[in-house]
Amino acid sequence: MDYTKLSDGQISVLLANLLKPKYEAEISPHHSGGAQLSWDWCGTKATTGFFPLHKAEELFPVMKKHRIRLVPSGKTVWMASHELGVTATHRNPLRAVAIVYLLLQESANVPANSTGSDIL
Repeated sequence: MDYTKLSDGQISVLLANLLKPKYEAEISPHHSGGAQLSWDWCGTKATTGFFPLHKAEELFPVMKKHRIRLVPSGKTVWMASHELGVTATHRNPLRAVAIVYLLLQESANVPANSTGSDIL
Protein backbone atom coordinates (compact mmCIF):
# COMPACT_ATOMS: atom_id res chain seq x y z
CA MET A 1 0.00 0.00 0.00
CA ASP A 2 1.21 3.50 -0.75
CA TYR A 3 0.93 5.21 2.64
CA THR A 4 2.24 8.51 1.24
CA LYS A 5 -1.13 9.05 -0.47
CA LEU A 6 -3.18 8.58 2.69
CA SER A 7 -4.34 11.44 4.88
CA ASP A 8 -3.09 11.88 8.45
CA GLY A 9 -6.49 10.69 9.68
CA GLN A 10 -6.33 7.52 7.61
CA ILE A 11 -2.83 6.72 8.86
CA SER A 12 -3.97 7.40 12.44
CA VAL A 13 -6.84 4.91 12.00
CA LEU A 14 -4.45 2.26 10.62
CA LEU A 15 -2.11 2.83 13.57
CA ALA A 16 -5.01 2.64 16.02
CA ASN A 17 -6.14 -0.68 14.53
CA LEU A 18 -2.64 -2.10 15.08
CA LEU A 19 -1.72 -0.46 18.39
CA LYS A 20 -5.11 -0.34 20.12
CA PRO A 21 -7.07 -3.35 18.81
CA LYS A 22 -9.61 -3.29 21.68
CA TYR A 23 -11.09 -0.06 20.34
CA GLU A 24 -13.05 0.84 17.24
CA ALA A 25 -11.26 3.53 15.26
CA GLU A 26 -12.47 6.08 12.75
CA ILE A 27 -11.22 9.43 11.51
CA SER A 28 -11.93 11.97 14.23
CA PRO A 29 -14.94 14.18 13.45
CA HIS A 30 -13.31 17.00 15.42
CA HIS A 31 -9.79 16.86 13.98
CA SER A 32 -9.27 15.19 10.61
CA GLY A 33 -5.59 14.57 11.40
CA GLY A 34 -6.33 11.98 14.06
CA ALA A 35 -8.50 9.05 14.99
CA GLN A 36 -11.42 8.75 17.34
CA LEU A 37 -11.36 5.61 19.45
CA SER A 38 -14.62 4.29 20.83
CA TRP A 39 -15.65 1.46 23.13
CA ASP A 40 -18.63 0.29 25.13
CA TRP A 41 -18.49 1.50 28.71
CA CYS A 42 -21.36 0.44 30.98
CA GLY A 43 -23.80 0.37 28.09
CA THR A 44 -22.79 3.72 26.62
CA LYS A 45 -20.34 4.63 23.89
CA ALA A 46 -17.20 6.25 25.24
CA THR A 47 -14.71 8.00 22.96
CA THR A 48 -11.27 9.50 23.08
CA GLY A 49 -8.86 11.00 20.58
CA PHE A 50 -5.70 9.37 19.22
CA PHE A 51 -3.25 11.67 17.44
CA PRO A 52 -0.02 9.76 16.78
CA LEU A 53 1.07 12.10 13.97
CA HIS A 54 0.72 15.16 16.19
CA LYS A 55 1.69 13.90 19.65
CA ALA A 56 5.10 12.27 19.94
CA GLU A 57 4.19 10.55 23.21
CA GLU A 58 1.68 8.36 21.35
CA LEU A 59 4.20 7.14 18.75
CA PHE A 60 7.53 7.22 20.59
CA PRO A 61 7.02 3.84 22.36
CA VAL A 62 6.52 2.20 18.93
CA MET A 63 9.59 3.93 17.57
CA LYS A 64 11.68 2.72 20.51
CA LYS A 65 10.32 -0.84 20.55
CA HIS A 66 10.81 -1.37 16.82
CA ARG A 67 14.13 0.51 16.68
CA ILE A 68 13.02 3.02 14.07
CA ARG A 69 15.69 5.65 13.52
CA LEU A 70 14.84 9.28 12.79
CA VAL A 71 17.35 11.72 11.30
CA PRO A 72 17.18 15.03 9.44
CA SER A 73 17.28 14.59 5.68
CA GLY A 74 17.45 18.25 4.70
CA LYS A 75 16.37 21.59 6.10
CA THR A 76 12.68 20.68 6.33
CA VAL A 77 12.54 16.91 5.73
CA TRP A 78 13.02 13.99 8.11
CA MET A 79 13.92 10.40 7.28
CA ALA A 80 12.79 7.43 9.35
CA SER A 81 14.46 4.09 8.74
CA HIS A 82 14.71 0.56 10.05
CA GLU A 83 17.65 -1.84 9.88
CA LEU A 84 15.69 -4.04 7.42
CA GLY A 85 16.04 -1.28 4.84
CA VAL A 86 12.57 0.24 5.18
CA THR A 87 12.67 4.04 4.91
CA ALA A 88 10.29 6.96 4.60
CA THR A 89 10.78 10.71 4.38
CA HIS A 90 8.36 13.50 5.21
CA ARG A 91 8.25 17.03 6.59
CA ASN A 92 6.43 15.66 9.65
CA PRO A 93 8.90 13.34 11.42
CA LEU A 94 6.09 11.45 13.17
CA ARG A 95 4.45 10.68 9.83
CA ALA A 96 7.75 9.28 8.51
CA VAL A 97 8.04 7.05 11.60
CA ALA A 98 4.41 5.93 11.22
CA ILE A 99 4.92 4.99 7.57
CA VAL A 100 8.03 2.94 8.41
CA TYR A 101 6.09 1.17 11.18
CA LEU A 102 3.18 0.39 8.85
CA LEU A 103 5.56 -0.90 6.18
CA LEU A 104 7.24 -3.15 8.77
CA GLN A 105 3.87 -4.54 9.85
CA GLU A 106 2.89 -5.08 6.21
CA SER A 107 6.10 -6.97 5.48
CA ALA A 108 5.65 -9.08 8.63
CA ASN A 109 2.27 -10.28 7.30
CA VAL A 110 3.59 -11.30 3.87
CA PRO A 111 4.16 -15.06 3.63
CA ALA A 112 7.75 -16.13 3.05
CA ASN A 113 6.82 -17.61 -0.33
CA SER A 114 4.56 -14.83 -1.60
CA THR A 115 5.42 -15.28 -5.28
CA GLY A 116 3.25 -18.33 -5.55
CA SER A 117 6.03 -20.58 -6.81
CA ASP A 118 6.14 -24.10 -5.50
CA ILE A 119 9.91 -24.28 -5.14
CA LEU A 120 10.80 -25.42 -1.63
